[in-house]
Amino acid sequence: MELALFSTVSQRDSTYNQHQIFSNATDQVRLAEQLGFGTAWFPEHHFTNYSICPNATMLAGYVAGRTSKIKVGPAVVVVPLHHPIRVLEELALVDQLSDGRLAIGLGGGYQEFEFFKFGRDMSKNRVYFSEFLDIFDQYMRTGGIELDGELAQIPKTLFTLKLKQKAPAVYVASGTGEEIVQKRMIAGNYAAIVSMVGNTTAIMAERHRQIELAYRKAGGAEAVMPFALNQYLYVTRDPAEARRAAESVIYVMRVHSAMKGKNVQLDGSLMKDVPFEGEPTVDEILSRLSIGDPEVVAERLNQQINLMSPKQMSFIMGLPGLSSKDILRSMESFGNYVIPKLKGLKIEEPRFAQAGE
Repeated sequence: MELALFSTVSQRDSTYNQHQIFSNATDQVRLAEQLGFGTAWFPEHHFTNYSICPNATMLAGYVAGRTSKIKVGPAVVVVPLHHPIRVLEELALVDQLSDGRLAIGLGGGYQEFEFFKFGRDMSKNRVYFSEFLDIFDQYMRTGGIELDGELAQIPKTLFTLKLKQKAPAVYVASGTGEEIVQKRMIAGNYAAIVSMVGNTTAIMAERHRQIELAYRKAGGAEAVMPFALNQYLYVTRDPAEARRAAESVIYVMRVHSAMKGKNVQLDGSLMKDVPFEGEPTVDEILSRLSIGDPEVVAERLNQQINLMSPKQMSFIMGLPGLSSKDILRSMESFGNYVIPKLKGLKIEEPRFAQAGE
């Protein structure tokens, strides 16, 4: 199992310098690399402060130039919003520029607000995604693609620029509970990646069980199904700081929830902080997620490891509204006090850094 950092690059305050948000995210990746993390993920979102990164592959390339060992990549490329040729060329470029450190996350998208703005039919996102998986498989096997579909019309095309890696790590975020998708994932040796959001470990274990049922029906023979779990995480012994972290998670969940419809309530260009139906309380978040002192966080993560045996655990640690100094300190506490307690880790010996190094 490896550890990964998931940088949401969120903006909570409209007056906050956006360049500084990206700079802070880069600092967090550099620290994660020092702590022995294996991968740094970046999201793709549009027209929202949930994430101000519209091109995760571009940001991965930028961060690759400021790191040396950690893998970098999009999680995920929302493939229905792009021409497939552009997606493949950008991925190959980052893999070459990073000297083979690209990791790839692919998804069909789930936020109608984004599809509506791009003029894409959200109801066809599975069709678009299925066609892209066809193209991606062609590309990985032959170096060329051809498609007569709804996503694009592409004549037989060969690529001069190629991936540096023969088999980069690939993670899929859409349709992973469907047998037909699992068959393609098994053929390509791809892993499912699932986000915990505000759910309990028990709910995620049931989600994992359902995905594994599809995996086994599709012929998956690995003793441990390839699976990655993404979640919020914040380490602190200060109860008040833990509550602020939980409040930040709820804010991100509100924005995330709002984007599932065509129309959202805006305050300028930022989404309004509006509660959603079934929203958890701060206390519920603190009882469910890996937020709090190192012992609590380690116990919850080990429970997840025992139940789901993930090949990767990725963490959203840069919570919006918390200072960069506090986030780096939380990451250092994770490295010093939680990592040594985790089961099944394979990481390089971490070099613990001081915040801001």
